[in-house]
Amino acid sequence: MALTEWPRSGTPNNPGAWLTTVAYRKLLDRLRRESTRAAKQEEVSAFFAGATEPEESLTARAAARSPCRFPAYNPCGMERLFTFDEAVRLLPRVREALRQAIDLRLEHQQAEQDLSAAQQRITMLGGALVDSRGFIQVRARQEASMMQLRQTLDSIHELGCLVKDLDTGLVDFPTLYRGREVYLCWKLGEGEIGWWHGTEEGFAGRKPIDAEFLAELSTE
Repeated sequence: MALTEWPRSGTPNNPGAWLTTVAYRKLLDRLRRESTRAAKQEEVSAFFAGATEPEESLTARAAARSPCRFPAYNPCGMERLFTFDEAVRLLPRVREALRQAIDLRLEHQQAEQDLSAAQQRITMLGGALVDSRGFIQVRARQEASMMQLRQTLDSIHELGCLVKDLDTGLVDFPTLYRGREVYLCWKLGEGEIGWWHGTEEGFAGRKPIDAEFLAELSTE
């Protein structure tokens, strides 16, 4: 500093005091920068703590309440039982809602990945260059997609259907066969409801719906 300043302005009357003052000012500037950086890092940590706080998945919450991955909505504690014709008539609505739910979950997962990637970049930069507006927009997209996903799944459950697996688009329609409850089973991509299984058998125990099954299926 002295080598560049003194040739222009001349040597100060008290060079030692001048050097001490300059050193003190530089120390203050450094402390301010470090304080600002620490504040930015704290701000980023606080933001991401709220944005990426682990949230219990829909699957985990549902599994804790019922053997089904997504239990049916039943405010009266009674499960709806379908006739085969009722399930067939309802299938187009279920198919459309299920597709929406899958798209919303993909959107939510993408938003979570974007937040995670942003957090890693900011951490590497030590909290510098924080684009708070961008983070807020991604976080809002994450929260909105989760809310819409819950609403869409609720709309399916309110119909009385059981969404067993959102990954494969697996849905069951409870019904009565020979006086016991079984499930009419349908998976996204299948053209019609063509399978059934017992409540304890699951997808692996699916059996084709044939004339004998339909003849002994409850019609009420």
